Amino acid sequence: MTECVDCAFCAPLTDAERDQIFQALLEIVGPRGLVTAPDEIAAASLDSRRRRQGSALALVRAASTEEVSAVVRLAGEWGLCIVPQCGNTSTVGGATPEPESPANRRTIILSLSRMNRILSVDPVNAAMTVEAGVILAKAAEAAREAGYLYPISLAAEGTAEIGGTLAANAGGVHVVRYGMARRSCLGIEVVLADGRVVNLMRSVRKDNTGYDLRDLFIGSEGTLGIITKAVLDLSALPAGRLTVWAPLGSLEAVEKLFQTIEKFAGPALTAFELMSEASLD
Repeated sequence: MTECVDCAFCAPLTDAERDQIFQALLEIVGPRGLVTAPDEIAAASLDSRRRRQGSALALVRAASTEEVSAVVRLAGEWGLCIVPQCGNTSTVGGATPEPESPANRRTIILSLSRMNRILSVDPVNAAMTVEAGVILAKAAEAAREAGYLYPISLAAEGTAEIGGTLAANAGGVHVVRYGMARRSCLGIEVVLADGRVVNLMRSVRKDNTGYDLRDLFIGSEGTLGIITKAVLDLSALPAGRLTVWAPLGSLEAVEKLFQTIEKFAGPALTAFELMSEASLD
């Protein structure tokens, strides 16, 4: 890869500059929050499909919105790049540094996995407030315990985290009925590129107060801001479940089956998945 000319984000750091940055990060996140060990940084820089190996100056594990804000401000002062990361389950390289990029020597991975608290569950409003690092399966379990369903379901739900699913506007297997992650989110808290914290943590459902900034950040992959908290919209638990397994011989038959079931079940159709012979083998 050709290095760019006169770019502050690609210029190498001196040893003294690196030490100053590490000391400043240490003061913000503490010993548990700053990781400089090469093997741990390499693991965090590898995408979930293990096909894209990036690199970074450091791995920073923030424990609060205030720490995220302070790290972002520090990065701006030093001209550092930030890759926000939650569960690192992205299959499109959205959560790891670019392989062989000269900017990686000034890049930090900002992990939100330590921000993993379920802050409240509101059964009256059917809503749950969580930090960005809450694992998807844990959020779903808390919703079930309250008598509700958090409908976003992914193959990686045991490691994927709420902040990442919102940043990617994840769909999952239940998108047929419940839509993308955006539809199951009432509000968010976001840290902007200059460290300012934007509180969009509204849980009111009938809300037409101006621009919907929440939807601007959801699906932006962390390019506009880092989601640190969210108010999740919970759904009613289904009274029952019926699963149909049908071996079909053509895509035309699959389409016909989908149309038939959709007409019969209507909004009760929760998921419709096609599995190829190769995947079954």
